[in-house]
Amino acid sequence: MGVRRQNCPTMAGEVPRLKTLLRMDSSIRSQLARGAGGTFAVKIAAMAAGLSLQVLLARIMDVENFGTYAFVITWVNFGVIFGKMGFDTASLRYVTAYNSARNPSKLSGFIAFSSRFTLVSGLLAGAAAIGIFHLSQESGHQLLVGSIWAACLLLTPLNTLIYTFNAQLRGVKCIVPSQAANDILRPTCILILLLSVHFGLNTEANAPFALAVHAVSAGAVLAIIVSLRRKHIGPLIHQARPRFESRNWLQTALPLLGISLANLVIAQADVLLIGTLTNATEVGRYVPARRIGNLITVVLTSVNTIAAPLFAELYTQNRRTALQETVTRAARWIFMFSVPCCVLTILFAKPLLMVFGDDFVSSHQALQIIAAAQLVNALAGSVGFLMIMAGQQNKAAAVVGCSAVLNLVLNYLWIPPFGILGAAWASFITTVLWNLSMLILTVRCLGINPTLLPLPRLGKAV
Repeated sequence: MGVRRQNCPTMAGEVPRLKTLLRMDSSIRSQLARGAGGTFAVKIAAMAAGLSLQVLLARIMDVENFGTYAFVITWVNFGVIFGKMGFDTASLRYVTAYNSARNPSKLSGFIAFSSRFTLVSGLLAGAAAIGIFHLSQESGHQLLVGSIWAACLLLTPLNTLIYTFNAQLRGVKCIVPSQAANDILRPTCILILLLSVHFGLNTEANAPFALAVHAVSAGAVLAIIVSLRRKHIGPLIHQARPRFESRNWLQTALPLLGISLANLVIAQADVLLIGTLTNATEVGRYVPARRIGNLITVVLTSVNTIAAPLFAELYTQNRRTALQETVTRAARWIFMFSVPCCVLTILFAKPLLMVFGDDFVSSHQALQIIAAAQLVNALAGSVGFLMIMAGQQNKAAAVVGCSAVLNLVLNYLWIPPFGILGAAWASFITTVLWNLSMLILTVRCLGINPTLLPLPRLGKAV
């Protein structure tokens, strides 16, 4: 009887604790469901707005001007990567951690440091992009040169701040409003302005004009995001004395810069190399195939957007069971939507490209290859975000960096003889290899299976 009396209080104490844990896990599941649902709705609306904009640009401009526009935007994207310096992804980790730990001093310090740093680096990156472009291009193409000057000077710093502030807002779980401003409002504004000027004033649209409209819309979106930042982050750091850990933040951000740059190389270097090794017309033919193929990963990016802060929070709290459950649930949603989208894209590649115009149908084989590559990307799950949110950014950077180099080499070798098909196959091979490598690393280092496949445990979690 003495033993029974001794055990009863212990069990009675365990039951409330277990109920609390179950409620916490249920809260995480509902938070992921609500957040992913809202983010997915935003992504669908953004996809519709972005695709409508691309179709309009392809319809109102000739293939060369459309290719020039796409080439310049891709060049700006590379400038933005150096402008952000990895602080967009670092914000997901540190803002989430400091907010979760209720540490307003460090949160205030990180917000101030990352904002000022990226403002300066964004301006420098824009200027550097112009210099690199002029060193790599022959003079005489005034349309392209003028477009690069305007876009790099205006869009690079604007986009740098937009993406950095957006990541800070995601860290405090203000996801849907900030995403809606950039992903829906911006393409919608560009769409309206282009339609008003082109059809209202009967003015011919070209690449410089489209880029100018892009810059005006970016300025409006930045103003909205700054307002959201003041509303959602301002009260959290109000009257807090900033505490700076600049060296630690830079040590984290710089490897993330490498990862972001390598990811962009994998995703968009083909467009740059097609424009460099061939001409703007080939870029114009290839970009619609790339845009449609990227739509397959809309669920992957939606889930990652809401899940990345949860990954960081659960890993920091060492709640591995809840983390695995969250990752598995995310993988299930990604699988359910990505497979049908991939199959439909492969089967109906030509009709999808005809939406852009008859001149783009010839790139249907490239679209089918890109769709298959994006399916592999989606089925691998949230491997990259898991590694970064768990503090394994150096190992992730090594994998993505090697994949980026491979992508550049394959594109450089295959684009001259095979054209846009060579670029598509380079992207496919690179995507498969880097996802497979990252998957092995995630299972080995974290002990987490990011897929729905019954994978063996390859090592001990760190």
